[in-house]
Amino acid sequence: MKEINKDLAPIAFRVDDCEYRLYNDNLYRRVDDIMYCSDETEYLKGNVIEQFKYSFLNYSSFYGFKEDETREVMLDKVNNYLNRFVIIDDTVWRITNEPRYVIHVFGLGNNHGGTSLSVTNCYNPNISNKAYFNANEREKAVNKALDIAIGRGDTKYVDYIKNSPIIEVLMPNMVKCNPKEQHIE
Repeated sequence: MKEINKDLAPIAFRVDDCEYRLYNDNLYRRVDDIMYCSDETEYLKGNVIEQFKYSFLNYSSFYGFKEDETREVMLDKVNNYLNRFVIIDDTVWRITNEPRYVIHVFGLGNNHGGTSLSVTNCYNPNISNKAYFNANEREKAVNKALDIAIGRGDTKYVDYIKNSPIIEVLMPNMVKCNPKEQHIE
C-alpha cells in the first residue's frame, strides 16, 4: 500500500467527522468510516492484514481466490485489491464514491415507518433516481424529503429531516455526481 502525508490528500468533502480526501484523482475515506453499500462486493470490517491472512489460509472468495490458483495469481489479486487503499498519516483509507443525499421511505406512512434523508456513496437499484441529490443540492433534497414526509403523514420525521447530515463541500470542482443521468431506472 502506498503511504503518503495528508498534505498530498486534501479534504474534498466532510460529513460530520467523516472526511473524503482527494489523492491521484480518487476520493478516499478512512476504512473505519466505510459502510456497506449494495453495489460494492466487499465490506471491510476490522484489520485488512487479518483479512489477507484469512483468505490465503482458507481460500476465501472475498478476493476471488480459487483452490487451483497459483500463489502468483493470488498475489496479483491481492495487489489489485491493495491498489484501492492508501495509508495517510498511519491510517488506512479506501477509494470511495462521491457522497450524495438520498431519501428513504419506510413502512406505510402516518408515522408507521418513516421518511429519512441521509448521505450515501452509491446508488441502490431499488431506489428511484428522483430520490438522489448531489452534494450541492441539500436544500432541494431537504425540501423534497419534507414534501414526501408530509404527504405520507410522517410528521414525526420532519425535524429529523431538517437536521439530517450535511455534506460540506470543500472542493466544489469535485461535485460531479448527476443522479438523473448516472442512476438509470
